[in-house]
Amino acid sequence: MGEVEALLDRLRSGNGLSVEEIALLGPASIPAIRPLALSSDPRVRRSALIALSELRATGCEDVYQHAILEADDDAVYIALEGLERVLEPRHEPALLAAYDARPEGTIRGAIARTLGTLEGRADFWAFKKRADAEQDEEAKEGVLFALARMGDGPARAEILRRLPGAKREFLERHFEYLKAPWLLKPLLPLLDDQEVLFDSRSLFHGQPGAPIPEAFRSSERVCDRVLGWVAAIAGRSFSFPVQRLVHYAPEQIEEVRAFLRSLP
Repeated sequence: MGEVEALLDRLRSGNGLSVEEIALLGPASIPAIRPLALSSDPRVRRSALIALSELRATGCEDVYQHAILEADDDAVYIALEGLERVLEPRHEPALLAAYDARPEGTIRGAIARTLGTLEGRADFWAFKKRADAEQDEEAKEGVLFALARMGDGPARAEILRRLPGAKREFLERHFEYLKAPWLLKPLLPLLDDQEVLFDSRSLFHGQPGAPIPEAFRSSERVCDRVLGWVAAIAGRSFSFPVQRLVHYAPEQIEEVRAFLRSLP
């Protein structure tokens, strides 16, 4: 049995594959994986959906849409991620139909966030009609961020209002989704925030009293993470390297502060 067939057999048994193993399957294996993603066995379906998503499979949108509409486990979110990687405006009607059909607010919120990635290519008013009617708090959270990505002014204003009081959540989760120039100038006050956001010592579980290895002695403050996001969002280089888990010097933070102040 060849390597590819052995990997497909593992998928047929509901066993997950690593990213490297999925890469070995390659696009030629998509026709064999596709029916597995429609399996009634949740383990098989989940493993196959992950493989299709990693392969950025085209022509499998109906498979993703079936899971988004019908699945009752995390296959919904895997399918949304897979569809998002190949998302086009032509997929919007099916996603809106799934939004209307799913009773779970968390899933509707996830569908909304996927629709939001269409940004200016979305049918804004078709989505806004649903957003205005939404009553579930978890769904409304996803809707808010989707509207902001689509360019809705009130949604963006609400996000900026929340930012100071929910800085950890925004820096660790929401900025990866939003990541847009309209966020830049409002980040200016957070460059003064030296609260520790992450300390790698919390990941060390050695024997009591044992010395902490050097690899577990790094930390990151709010201002450090904000500096990283400014560089990422602006697509800008500064006079120093920008990387994670670094305490930037005051003069480096001041350089970024000056850049933000220069923005209109």
